[in-house]
Amino acid sequence: METNTGPLILGKAHGLANQPYFNNMKYFGANMAMPASAGVLADLILRGKMIAGPVTPLDFVRLRAEGCRPLADFSVYINPYIAYDSGNDDSDKAALIHAPFVLLVKKPIEEYDFLRVGVSQEILSCGTESLLLTKLLLSVYWEIEHKISFELSLDDDAWLCQGGPYLISRSKQFFGFSYAYDLVWEWFRWKKAPYILSRWVCGPDADDDVMDELTVSVRRTLELNLRNLATLAHCEAGAKGLERGEILSYLQGFGFRLGLWQKPAESVLRDLTGLLKESELAAFP
Repeated sequence: METNTGPLILGKAHGLANQPYFNNMKYFGANMAMPASAGVLADLILRGKMIAGPVTPLDFVRLRAEGCRPLADFSVYINPYIAYDSGNDDSDKAALIHAPFVLLVKKPIEEYDFLRVGVSQEILSCGTESLLLTKLLLSVYWEIEHKISFELSLDDDAWLCQGGPYLISRSKQFFGFSYAYDLVWEWFRWKKAPYILSRWVCGPDADDDVMDELTVSVRRTLELNLRNLATLAHCEAGAKGLERGEILSYLQGFGFRLGLWQKPAESVLRDLTGLLKESELAAFP
């Protein structure tokens, strides 16, 4: 792929958390961001159809093994100290303000030996990442046997869904589930490192000049957009029918660069991949 003769084709992953990477990117370089699902994006990068983009943690480890390089230290992760509010009574009845993966449960999770989990449709837009995280926490962290299904019923013990402002806006749908577990926060308590929602990676054929150009472009775009989150929140709120304050609060709860977290977080990703292979945890039941 001749990357220096035209626009650099980047993968644009869906989701509010990734938006600050792409708005205004055209001002800082010859970049063209094309939408793709997270799983498809990794394959397009390997096939040379896209030069770079944000991929899921498991795809990041796989692409690194194929010779792809990370783009500087850009990533989306949750700041666990902002992401979780346990409420006033110190229980797991949570006021979940920023939480991409939430497990709603009828009673405290430690009271279960076996758990039936239903999956809401909206969670599938995140790919299989939420299901893998759920299985790891249930199997290894909480040591609970489980069955995950995609057909919700009144008999389900738990419900895997998205949090953020959506949980607040749609709380009436979750009547009967008294306890809420922010899975990203539970991961942090277990691994002492943030759970990475997506990680920027470049294709194996990208040379140093392309890497430098992309790094400058992404850095400038991210800095500009993080200063203008209120404007982005206003546009997104109008498109999704939510309050601007809800969207702004949601976006402010994300961290967008790994920084000092880079080495421990990437080490955890490698360990996670090894654990999945050893225990043969599948993405779907």
